Amino acid sequence: MSMGMTYDEFWEGDVCRTIAYRKANELTRRQQNQFAWLQGRYIYDALCEASPLFRMSFSRGRISPADYTKEPYPITDEEKREREERRKKAEMERLKAAFMQFASGIAKKIESRTQSAESASTVAEKENDDGHGDRQSTN
Repeated sequence: MSMGMTYDEFWEGDVCRTIAYRKANELTRRQQNQFAWLQGRYIYDALCEASPLFRMSFSRGRISPADYTKEPYPITDEEKREREERRKKAEMERLKAAFMQFASGIAKKIESRTQSAESASTVAEKENDDGHGDRQSTN
């Protein structure tokens, strides 16, 4: 009766129903236990991330808590796979942005060196032209 069966179902119903109710009750208890564990995990993580606030350390200056998790914990394999794919994609985007910044810096250095080399060569050419012309006039 504690499993949700009525008195009449228990005494006058099919025996298979008792087995079905027992399995349903077991699944419900497992689900409740999983929910309680998951809730405890969220509370534990929240306390761990806020724990720097509980320490009284004056040597460090201002203490701030760590960021709380941005999304719920994955439960199914599909959720785990999706989360891993999102993590990999975000990592690739971060690396791509870092590489583009690096490449842009290198391109600017090359361009500035090319421009300074060109300006130095034009100055040298002008000096050679001026110097060469003076030598011819003195000869």
